[in-house]
Amino acid sequence: MFVISLFESYLAFHYIRIPLDDLIKYYANIIPIWYCFITFLYAPVIEEIAKILPILVFPVYKNNITKENIVLYGSVIGLGFGIGEMFLISSFIVKDIAFIGYKWYHFYGYIYERIISCFCHQIFTIVALSGIEKCDIKYLLYAMVLHAILNIPAFLYQGGFINANSNFVQYFLLCYPLIFVVAIVATFFYVKKGK
Repeated sequence: MFVISLFESYLAFHYIRIPLDDLIKYYANIIPIWYCFITFLYAPVIEEIAKILPILVFPVYKNNITKENIVLYGSVIGLGFGIGEMFLISSFIVKDIAFIGYKWYHFYGYIYERIISCFCHQIFTIVALSGIEKCDIKYLLYAMVLHAILNIPAFLYQGGFINANSNFVQYFLLCYPLIFVVAIVATFFYVKKGK
């Protein structure tokens, strides 16, 4: 399952995101902010569906998911997807000549953000798998909404709403994913305690 999920981000990006991006760019030339907004909305949809698709396609995986092991399955799939996404984005960075000459430690922000992103993908996948186990699609929608909430700073930056050169914004962008994870985990334990 982990090995399959490593390649899901690559496949989802190259065979769904790129063709969809090209189509949207073609129609969004007039208003670039719409391109930013549309990609902000569909990125979580594509990624969350891509993560659970193998479970839906291969019944052997779906039949093995129980309440007892859903966290393990979700963690493995989400971690695999997150690591795959990390390597996918790294491949773009290595090809960008603007980064020639930088040492590895210049990318501490990227490394930190990607590690937190792996935890987030685990959380989203656990939420989505809870719906598969209960045969309820709203959990997949919850996972998509959580994913979109995590992507809000990226949308604000790409849309030009915030200036990444200010110290406050840099600290905000650095802390937001961690705050998000802590809030989700705290909410999980609060809900669990209430049951």
